[in-house]
Amino acid sequence: MSDADFSGRRPGVYKTHGFAALAPPTVRGSTVVFDDFKAFSGRSRLGRKGYSYGLNGTPTTRETERQISALHGATETFLTPSGLQAITVSILGCVKPDQIVLLPHNVYGPVRRFANGLLTSFGIECRFYEPNSLTADDFDNGNVALVWIESPASLTMDVEDIKATAALARSAGARVGCDNSWATPFFCKPLDRGVDIVVEAVTKYLSGHSDVIMGSISIQDEGIAGDIRRVMHELGVGVSPDDCSLVLRGLESAEVRLSRINETALHLAEF
Repeated sequence: MSDADFSGRRPGVYKTHGFAALAPPTVRGSTVVFDDFKAFSGRSRLGRKGYSYGLNGTPTTRETERQISALHGATETFLTPSGLQAITVSILGCVKPDQIVLLPHNVYGPVRRFANGLLTSFGIECRFYEPNSLTADDFDNGNVALVWIESPASLTMDVEDIKATAALARSAGARVGCDNSWATPFFCKPLDRGVDIVVEAVTKYLSGHSDVIMGSISIQDEGIAGDIRRVMHELGVGVSPDDCSLVLRGLESAEVRLSRINETALHLAEF
């Protein structure tokens, strides 16, 4: 029998009252405590407004989601451990075996590897198109489930006519996703241009300090949100509240930083 004595340390429930700060608190935790069994058994009725397990979010992650949603005019935002995973989760939530996803030729390299590797092994067909070249003929067989846009593109900086491409895809019954990492919601809001899903590599400008890796998926349609939520849960996707606190810090200065970046880039382009 052990002689260890843990009597001096009793696990407790920690709540903070009467303290108001400008910076959102960093709330860590895996286990969530409920007042009684009734509250525990009814936790699912609260949906994303409630908490059930740390993997699914703490107040810190929810505040990060809320702020990014506000920037995009989205109804819901999901956070992923990287920008790449934000893209892969989005595609897996929209495309089923024997369906087709259209990707731009200049898509982010790891996304191309994902398309030619894992997606192909799932029985999903991946076709690559030149930016701004899609026509109704590309949707003739009616089996295109998703059109992916990357604008500006990661390496070539090609800019897609998001509104035109989205309108064409949606008229054919396909969903539209957009990687908006380089433009950010400060300079482009793809949801306002007809896109269904917008992804940010939060790692880049939104965080802005090169010390965190994260991605975000923002949507307006609850049906699509349900598909994304299902993939997130089945894959066990979650982010650290500590990383979220760093992103929240970065969001405080993002508009000022991006305004200066825009000014400098325009100066160099004119030069």
